Amino acid sequence: MMSRAAFLAFLAVFPACSRSGGGFKDGDALTPGGDASADDEVSPDGATAPSSDAMGNPQGQDGPAPISCNSAPTRGANVPYQEYEAESAATTGAIIGPSRAVNDPNVFNSIAGESSGRLAVKLSGTGQNIRFTTSCVANSIVVRYVIPDSSDGSGAQATLGLYVNGTRVQSLALTSQYAWAYGNPASTDATTNDPGDGFARHFYDETNLLLSSDIPAGATVTLQQDASDTAAYYVIDFIDLEEVPAALTQPANSLSVTDYGATPNDGTDDGAAIQNCINAAGNQNKEVWLPPGSYLDASTTLTVQNLKVQGAGMWRSIIQGASASFVCSGGGCQFSDLAIFGNVTLRDDAHGVHAFGGPFGANSRIDNVWMEHFTTGPWIGQSGSPPTEGMVINGCRIRDLYADGVNLNTSTSNTMVTQCNARSTGDDAFASWSSGDGPNANNVFQFDTAQLPWRANCYAIYGGTSNTIEDSVCADTVTYPGILISQDFNSSPFSGTTSIARDSLLRSGGDMYGKNWGALTIYGLQMSNAITGVQIQSVDIDAATFSGVYLLGPDDAIQGLTLTDVTLANPGTYGIDVDPSATGTATATDVVVTNAGTAGLSNQAASVFTIDRGGGDVGW
Repeated sequence: MMSRAAFLAFLAVFPACSRSGGGFKDGDALTPGGDASADDEVSPDGATAPSSDAMGNPQGQDGPAPISCNSAPTRGANVPYQEYEAESAATTGAIIGPSRAVNDPNVFNSIAGESSGRLAVKLSGTGQNIRFTTSCVANSIVVRYVIPDSSDGSGAQATLGLYVNGTRVQSLALTSQYAWAYGNPASTDATTNDPGDGFARHFYDETNLLLSSDIPAGATVTLQQDASDTAAYYVIDFIDLEEVPAALTQPANSLSVTDYGATPNDGTDDGAAIQNCINAAGNQNKEVWLPPGSYLDASTTLTVQNLKVQGAGMWRSIIQGASASFVCSGGGCQFSDLAIFGNVTLRDDAHGVHAFGGPFGANSRIDNVWMEHFTTGPWIGQSGSPPTEGMVINGCRIRDLYADGVNLNTSTSNTMVTQCNARSTGDDAFASWSSGDGPNANNVFQFDTAQLPWRANCYAIYGGTSNTIEDSVCADTVTYPGILISQDFNSSPFSGTTSIARDSLLRSGGDMYGKNWGALTIYGLQMSNAITGVQIQSVDIDAATFSGVYLLGPDDAIQGLTLTDVTLANPGTYGIDVDPSATGTATATDVVVTNAGTAGLSNQAASVFTIDRGGGDVGW
């Protein structure tokens, strides 16, 4: 496992789950905003140094840790962009947070609670700005932001100035259309667009821009509110800067969608033309080529079986619109190097839109695809169809959803989800839900990063046989655990070994349904078999909102749980919290609790839940 010293060093470099070999995060509209008017520009000067780091602690004289351009992280997704936290930049705005508030009377406390590191910067006047100094060459930017919603909830529009080395180079186009969810989350999963329904949440969206030239290392990138930027306020969480490679070229043995009538960048509906190309490629045993450009799909859900759809890169080939999604109707579906942007603005599970859906069959793949503004990302499995087997989801970016990021269900087995980054999901970022006639089995989430789910967990395993979460990172859950192991939603029982290994959970846990969820929670809810075979090893948990590890019933015993080499630093309440409803047994070896808010251990079920100490346990 990471030693305590190594874990503290990890946090110093990575205080807001943002600075790894490339950082963690990314974006929205890929369509540049309009040009700025020269007469409303204000030179971005007078910015002050930040007063706190991304953990909300005073900074030393050296400021935030440097951002690496090339090194790969030991845990989490190895992404090609660098993440720069707004609160660590120079600013003339106001830092909001740290806060973990939900539905607070002061909305900025709740916005801070949905922010990376629980801190952000608010701009609310002409000339206010945030200035970032770049560590690496980049030719693209993603901005995670909040602007106020419209009074009717349909969405407001605004611009914000992007400056490079003092020159306004673009007006970033911002909208609240895909953000600001309403309605009581304790009574329904559904959300509305009616501010009168209260319980405002899901404040953030993202915008992105591919620039025409490079921003050099050491340059100043500024976000500034000028006279033409008319939102009442702008809250900036972070920016991602990335050097996007040149577009890929058309592969051999492929058909181009433009040969079947698709016309990018003109606002006409290309859905039928893309489907015609898919049909022809299937008949001719060829691939589908999506040349660079933005394609509108307003009316055709794209159906694929046993062929590959290849784009020129996730920044280069984009399908967007109300029907911009794919259904794999059988095995052998492959999707690579493209982006799909939907048009979902609320959660309505009866009319949900998956970025990718269908039974998928055997040996399908999704590689290097950017997904945004859907109900879910890949929803893998379909009742009444053969189970998905041997699928790979690799290198994907999943953003700003109303439900799950990746959900493996309906007996999906032997599937790998790796090197993916999901943020701002409205349900579990990554989940294995053993919901079919047979169990989900041997699925692995490896080297993934989940950030800022505004509802539910970073990672969840609901029943099944020998599923794994390893070498992954979770940061900043708002209402629920970082990792949840549970028998729930009519899942099959646990069997084999469920492995949670070499993971890092930062600022996880939350208050939902009247419970103070721990960063890592095991929950026996279903009145089924005992939860068995769960092994927690080399897991580091820091700054849990409540407890680091939370064990509870009320219906399923937790038998034979093992905790080995687990670090629980700075939990808000207990290092380990055993609920009165829990029953079962656990063995703990080299489990170290430091700086607990209340105590190292609370076992309120000591007569029916026993913990065998295997040695090396400290602080509890």
